[in-house]
Amino acid sequence: MRNPRATVVIVSLLAIPVLLAGCDTVTEPEDQVESDLTTVEGAILTLEQCWDLADLDAYAGVFTDEFIFYFDPQDVDHGLPPSWGLQDELDAAGNIFDIVGANNIELTLTMPDGFDEPEDDTCTVNGVAYEIRVTHPDDDIIYAAQGMCNFSLDRSDGEWRFTTWYDLVGYRLLGGMSTSWGQIKAMN
Repeated sequence: MRNPRATVVIVSLLAIPVLLAGCDTVTEPEDQVESDLTTVEGAILTLEQCWDLADLDAYAGVFTDEFIFYFDPQDVDHGLPPSWGLQDELDAAGNIFDIVGANNIELTLTMPDGFDEPEDDTCTVNGVAYEIRVTHPDDDIIYAAQGMCNFSLDRSDGEWRFTTWYDLVGYRLLGGMSTSWGQIKAMN
């Protein structure tokens, strides 16, 4: 007479290679930026995804070498520089991405109504609304900002890249200051 336990063990051992054959040992990559620089709107969406996913490599690819970020004039009145170049932009974003990670950044960019893709190789997009929330995980501090961006982009080899970025808050709270995206970048 056969031992029923031995049969179960043998069948179980025979099933392991079959089960393992269906397993994929390669892990799926985490969320990645789906870069589309072939349109202006795609470039702006790519910038948004870079922040949402804290992807510095993809972020570095959306700018020209001559890129300049301009702070809101009221931020300059409170001690920030009028502007900075590409390396400062990448250093600031990299610091934020390293400190808080992708799960703690929420960015929404909204194109202005009536935007049409340009036919020329240069473009200015005024009035891109932004809302950003950056949560510092160690301190449970949330930095939130709303405002507008004015972007200039150039197209080269069929892809759009940012040449200038103006951070414009538009209004400040009475008796205090609201935070701007530029301030968030400068403080980290």
